[in-house]
Amino acid sequence: MTCQWSLDARYNTNGRLGLDLRGQVVWVDNEAGNVSERDDFAHDTVTHGSLIGLIL
Repeated sequence: MTCQWSLDARYNTNGRLGLDLRGQVVWVDNEAGNVSERDDFAHDTVTHGSLIGLIL
């Protein structure tokens, strides 16, 4: 299962220039195989970060 959340705020200073601020979180939960056997695989991660952009 994969899930993604993001929060975005944009500010336009005038008709030509803008600022974009964004925070984002991606969550991955993946399991395959059997626990009782040697082919068990689990991958659980949370990745997060921010983005600051200039819009021209």
